[in-house]
Amino acid sequence: MKYISCSTISAQEAIQKIKSGSHIYIGSGSAVPLRLMEALSQSMGLYIDDAEVIHLFVTQRLPYVESCLLGRFRLKTFHVGSGIDQAVAESCADYIPAFHSEIPGLITSGSLRIDVALIQVSPPDKYGFLNLGVGVDITRAAVSQANMVIAEVNPAMPRTHGTTHLHVDQVDYLVEGYDTLFEIETPAPDDVADRIGINVANLIGDGATIHTGFDPIPQAVLRHLKDKTDLGLHTEMFSDGLIPLVAAGVVNNAKKKIDRYKCIASFCMGTRRLFEYVDDNPIFEFKPTDYTNNPYIVSKNDGVVAVIGATRIDLTGQVAYSGAVDGAFGGFGGDYDFVKGASLSRGGKPVITLRSTSQGNRASNIVSKIEGLSGIVASRADVHYVVTEFGAVRLHGKCIRERAMSLISIAHPDFRETLIEEARAAGFIYRDQIFIKESGYLYPYDLEEIKNLKDGLRVLFRPIRPDDEPLMKEFFYDFSPEAIRRRYFTRMKSMPHERLQKYVNVDYQRTLSIVGTLGGPENEKIIAEGRYTIDPATHLADVAFTVNEKHQNKGISSALLEFLGDIAKSRGVKGFTADVLKENAPMLKVLEKFCPNLKMTMPEPGVYHVKIPFDS
Repeated sequence: MKYISCSTISAQEAIQKIKSGSHIYIGSGSAVPLRLMEALSQSMGLYIDDAEVIHLFVTQRLPYVESCLLGRFRLKTFHVGSGIDQAVAESCADYIPAFHSEIPGLITSGSLRIDVALIQVSPPDKYGFLNLGVGVDITRAAVSQANMVIAEVNPAMPRTHGTTHLHVDQVDYLVEGYDTLFEIETPAPDDVADRIGINVANLIGDGATIHTGFDPIPQAVLRHLKDKTDLGLHTEMFSDGLIPLVAAGVVNNAKKKIDRYKCIASFCMGTRRLFEYVDDNPIFEFKPTDYTNNPYIVSKNDGVVAVIGATRIDLTGQVAYSGAVDGAFGGFGGDYDFVKGASLSRGGKPVITLRSTSQGNRASNIVSKIEGLSGIVASRADVHYVVTEFGAVRLHGKCIRERAMSLISIAHPDFRETLIEEARAAGFIYRDQIFIKESGYLYPYDLEEIKNLKDGLRVLFRPIRPDDEPLMKEFFYDFSPEAIRRRYFTRMKSMPHERLQKYVNVDYQRTLSIVGTLGGPENEKIIAEGRYTIDPATHLADVAFTVNEKHQNKGISSALLEFLGDIAKSRGVKGFTADVLKENAPMLKVLEKFCPNLKMTMPEPGVYHVKIPFDS
């Protein structure tokens, strides 16, 4: 194998060109030069002493990690994974906290010294251009600063588009590599990851530009985007899970403001299927992380949804990402560049995802306080949306009390009571905040349903939650005095916390409240509420409902009553009862429409007692 203007030598010969004490950069992920790594491992302590090896991240057990543990050289990484966790834990390797968007600048400025770059490339074309293929990330910056560039040539490396071309004149030595790439199977989502994926997908609208990742939760999100249209991709990395969406035209990048019709990434990891798919595929462009991860660049697209993994969040909204080293390290990774980029994007949504529990469901990942060196990676002000398998909440713009209640509502039910107690003690929430233990276990997720009503109005009907207190407060104060009198049979002028918290905390069994809402999590507004309470002696349920006056005469009351009726019947309730003021003709009309054979009496002046047996 002979190439233009540079030497071709064996991997062992190439490694022997490196001086002791050198700072050596090695490509990561599927672009890792395996043959060069093997030769480097064999040479440590034999030909090279006291060297420093620098990785963007480590995804597999490296052949020279044992040499690292023996003190033959020092390894530095920007992310701690399972391939290097032991070395970091034993202080034989170093973790560098840095946003991936800033790493190329650290290299080119000389703050992070690179003497030698070990990279993997495709064979040169007829013009003498090699290709960085599936791993551009920080490699271009390393190549530009290194005094010596050693490139492992792999025929299996795809030739990709973007900032991927490297002329052989920029390389000192070429080494014959293997004819396969390092493959990483995409992790299959489990049931919890799948539920989180559904909750995240519900936040992604048509035309959004997405940032995703490799872990099971991002893969689950991709599974649930098949019904979306005109999605774009601007991300640090992607994997096999993206292929079906691109092939089906779901991801077509048609609505992007920059890099239109292009999927932008800095690297990809996956299987041979993925490598073959990106080979000479013009829809994909690979660029360095100071472009892909630059928050300013990210924000140029509208509707950016960045799906960000976390391991822990406290009740004030601080996010931690901990690696395998007992919570001490992990790494900012590239995700947290996208937190800022998505938040600056018009209509953007940074979405923090985490499982509600860890340690075999023995520990809550939503905590009152993050202890120790758990690696805070996002501040309270950075966090907009948080998603677990129990739902999605928006924290941005909320006070600490509202944040705490929202996060408790998506914590695992086993830990909600403890979190309430700890939040009370910390002064995060009202000291008299009540909690119905059963409510966390009995919240009926299956009763969340969108209803299409008159004039194209789409109303989400869902069970009321304890964290709805601020929304219900606004709902009450939108009423006119007459509407309040008709609903509550009194002219009360206020709805203080003491009264309202009892209204939003229900057991979902004897008492069920359904609210109708407009808007998404960022601007949700309650415009209707209906509830029933079962009398255990008669198995009849007393029902009441009300609709914001600006949204009346659109069929909301009838739809809400029918929804409540269907639920009550399915639960064995024998019928509804209701007390209605004589002059409340609109409510009487809705009840008569629901059941023309209803029975009415007037046990007290001016008040009808209505009975609706379901068997009629």
